[in-house]
Amino acid sequence: LPINGRRFQDFVSLTPTAQVDASRGQISLAGQRGINSNISIDGADYNQPFFGGIRGGERSNFAFTIPQEAIGEFQVVSSGFSAEFGRSSGGLVNAVTKAGTNALHGSAFYLNRPKDLAAKNAFDQDAAFDQSQFGGSLGGPIAANKLFFFGAYEQQTFNAPRVVLFDQLVGQSPSANTAEAFNFYKSLEEPFENTNDAWAWLGRVDAQLSDAHRVNVRYNGSRNTADNGAGVGGRIFPTTNSALSNDGTEKNDTNTVVGQLTSVLSPRMLLEVRGQYSRENRPRLANSETPTFSNTVGTFGARSFLPTTQNDWRTQTAANITWTQGSHNAKVGFEYNHTFAEQVFGFNQFGSFNIPGTRDTVLELMTVGGTTANRLDNSTVTYSRQIGNRELSLAQDEVAFFAQDAWRVKPG
Repeated sequence: LPINGRRFQDFVSLTPTAQVDASRGQISLAGQRGINSNISIDGADYNQPFFGGIRGGERSNFAFTIPQEAIGEFQVVSSGFSAEFGRSSGGLVNAVTKAGTNALHGSAFYLNRPKDLAAKNAFDQDAAFDQSQFGGSLGGPIAANKLFFFGAYEQQTFNAPRVVLFDQLVGQSPSANTAEAFNFYKSLEEPFENTNDAWAWLGRVDAQLSDAHRVNVRYNGSRNTADNGAGVGGRIFPTTNSALSNDGTEKNDTNTVVGQLTSVLSPRMLLEVRGQYSRENRPRLANSETPTFSNTVGTFGARSFLPTTQNDWRTQTAANITWTQGSHNAKVGFEYNHTFAEQVFGFNQFGSFNIPGTRDTVLELMTVGGTTANRLDNSTVTYSRQIGNRELSLAQDEVAFFAQDAWRVKPG
């Protein structure tokens, strides 16, 4: 199915009770917060352990973390799921990746959306930006009936040209008392590019050890780089009154390795074992490390929350046995999760000046001479700065057991 962002989770919103929440753009099921949904790939945990929601956190709203070509199917259970998945207050989403078969199959695609072919919007502005997406998949046998492979790769390039423009200075001329600040702001007006490039890949090997035992190993990863992509909102507008120094680069890298064993112990008993190691790094780089100046004319200096970093990793081991007898379907199992997360985050790390007042008042307060002899020498100007080390690190071990019997009392 065609989808603009090639994020498989966007299809989940087609199911009843599913929507995208407004706070972090995650999948909300049955009215629960999106960060409380439980996302898994091939039954292995695919949640972001620091922010919650799907791996990739907020960046997953702008770039895929797993190739759409690799997704074979997905299930959505908004409520009433079994005890095995009962550790989430939201719903459950599980995606199943494709596997190789005895026949060689592949796919390739290329999507190009040039801005020049998009109609202008009601304000005669570009309604779309240059975006290309391409990739493919290939799967087949290594040894017939015994060993199979599957691989997929996807890439996205995105480029949105933008311009720094301070609207309140358009068509204006400075006075002697405002010339210094006026000319400084005009020197910050420049064109720049907002990018959102993404790469995602997946490789999987399946081995049929015998008629009763099958094992597979999967590795998938992703990388996302968005130059000048740290600005909050406004990407659909060609101009901004925040200087380029007030932006930054968003980065995100994920790597996941999963192994699974499925064994038919008897006609009535099935064993499943899986384990994984998953890691994510999210550096958010600042274009500038100078104090932030914000006022009615515009903003320059470091973005208030940059730079910041967030890293996490997870190890998971789970196993369960299913036993079927007559009208009973019993299942017992355990799961162990170790998660570690750390973040360095703070607002106004390099200090922030807030200058109230109208355009001319602001420019005069930033200029030497005039009514205010020295820059910012006024009691209405405030300065704030983050103190403390801004560091947080945490580790958590979760051990869980479950037992459940589904008894079909009658056929209906």
